[in-house]
Amino acid sequence: MGTRTKKRVEEPSGTWLDVTSRLLKGSVVALLATMLCLFLGACTVSFGWLKQEQIMGAVSGACVLGGLIGGLVAVRRKPAGALFIGLGVGVILFFVLMTAGMLMHEGSSLENGGIGIFCACACGGAIAGIFGRKRKKKHKR
Repeated sequence: MGTRTKKRVEEPSGTWLDVTSRLLKGSVVALLATMLCLFLGACTVSFGWLKQEQIMGAVSGACVLGGLIGGLVAVRRKPAGALFIGLGVGVILFFVLMTAGMLMHEGSSLENGGIGIFCACACGGAIAGIFGRKRKKKHKR
């Protein structure tokens, strides 16, 4: 009869657990989106719609798109620190792609297009961080 319920106290959005979970969710979504784009790029090469020499552009585009989608997922609910979260998702995506490449192919390294892939992943995440942050309200005069 006289029981009181405690009010839920929200933790600040910058706690390490919150940031880590946002980075993890965004990175998983970014990896899935990148893999889907890379699969579609492989299909276009096998059907002859895209030449073999043009595949590096498609790989860079897939990395940008994957970083963008994953970054938007990471900064969607709490846009505090959106640029750093988006960049973090892009960097994690790059490291996962490079690790998978090194495990599957011995010739995978930074010299063989790794710098371009890093820039593409980081730019995709940064774009998501820029577009995902809160807009400032305009004051009427």
